Amino acid sequence: GQMVQVFLDLHGQGLMSSLNASLVPGAQHQLERVMVRSISCSEIVESWRHPVLYMKVDVEGHDLDCVSSLAKVSRPRFFSIELPTAEEVAELVDALGRLGYTRFKIVRQRLYNLRLVKGQRYAASGPFGHQAVDFLLGPGQQGWRSATEITMEVLWMA
Repeated sequence: GQMVQVFLDLHGQGLMSSLNASLVPGAQHQLERVMVRSISCSEIVESWRHPVLYMKVDVEGHDLDCVSSLAKVSRPRFFSIELPTAEEVAELVDALGRLGYTRFKIVRQRLYNLRLVKGQRYAASGPFGHQAVDFLLGPGQQGWRSATEITMEVLWMA
């Protein structure tokens, strides 16, 4: 992969990083700049010797690139992707559909964020897969929704 600049916050927030310095939360001080070799999401999946059950994607605007790179590899059974802007949802859901994904949930990850309880150095995304709670269906409903339902809902919320 190509060499890219990554911005690290090593002061008080735990280890946070981004390709975009303005996206590092709470960075009111100097960020450390580091050059790293980038790899695609498909290279990450290929590097494992076992099937990948779950993949959390948090690549700040590059989610579609990550998903699209998986076209020629064994795909994870479950994905967790931060909800992009409303305009990007249809494109991302369509890309996931081309990979064979047909059922979706929107989960409010913030409900499981340990930062609210334990401080800034902690983070969590909560349950995933079948145990994840869709924010419209609510607790006790383990259901999934179609691509059309998810896309229409996000566009309606925008």
